Amino acid sequence: MNDLQFGISLNGFEEHLNTVKLAEDRFNDLSKPMEITAKYMLRRIETGFKNSHTPYGKPWEDIKDLTIITRKKNKEIDQPLVDTGALRKSFNYDVGQNFLTIGSNNVTAEEHQYGFEDIPQRMMIPTSEIGLPDLWSKKALIELTKYLLKDEI
Repeated sequence: MNDLQFGISLNGFEEHLNTVKLAEDRFNDLSKPMEITAKYMLRRIETGFKNSHTPYGKPWEDIKDLTIITRKKNKEIDQPLVDTGALRKSFNYDVGQNFLTIGSNNVTAEEHQYGFEDIPQRMMIPTSEIGLPDLWSKKALIELTKYLLKDEI
């Protein structure tokens, strides 16, 4: 035999096979990690309202001077999209075995998301054109990985 050798041992490999089998079994129903991820995303939307910024961290356009004057008379806050809280509270989610959807049934949500006539754009949820913000996609990946490769959730 040579003085220089290289060898491979498969001792302990069964544990890795069990992990792969667990992932394969769980891959058919991802609703648990999808729900955890959806709840996280709703909290991120809530943070966007609180801090007046898009999911990508860009500040929303300030409210108009006339609106500020009106709100100050009524001792209301001079922050965009927080008059009643109805829009903020309207976001919800739906999850299934291999999907999650987040949206709002508020009639003004789309007008604010994309802007409309004299309403400036104040994006509240990510768009498919831009994709998920890094933090959001990392959270989804973490939850999916935990679920698929570990006996958690």
